[in-house]
Amino acid sequence: MLRDVPPRDVPRTDPGPLAAYPPIFPADLQTKIFAQIRAERQRQDRIWGQQNHPPEWWLTILGEEYGEACRGHLDKTFGTGRSDDHYPDELIQVAAVAVAALESYYRKNIQKGNTDAKEAQARKEHHVQEARQKPHEPNRSDIDRKECG
Repeated sequence: MLRDVPPRDVPRTDPGPLAAYPPIFPADLQTKIFAQIRAERQRQDRIWGQQNHPPEWWLTILGEEYGEACRGHLDKTFGTGRSDDHYPDELIQVAAVAVAALESYYRKNIQKGNTDAKEAQARKEHHVQEARQKPHEPNRSDIDRKECG
């Protein structure tokens, strides 16, 4: 049976289904996690200095760190490697690398004088121009429309 769901912009008037349950974590847990991420970013900068890689390099580095987090979990779960639980440390490194990638991205765009909106608009205009210059090649939906129409 479907029930009416209010639109997202309408605030809830009831406390919600989870209100009866106590919070699982202390209120300052996020603060502690973000402090660990910040400390890891500072450690990375001390070791490597400011890094300004292209996005594909950052994604490769991030993938490597994510792989280490997966390995940390597998080692803990199946006892296939290190006996200590380094999964949380690896997740902190994943988050710190993601932050470093964002810092690099924004530094690059600030130096160019770009904003995200300007860059997105320029990409959109470029693709529209490209599409106008290319002759239209029929695809399957064009053929289906001709057959049906």
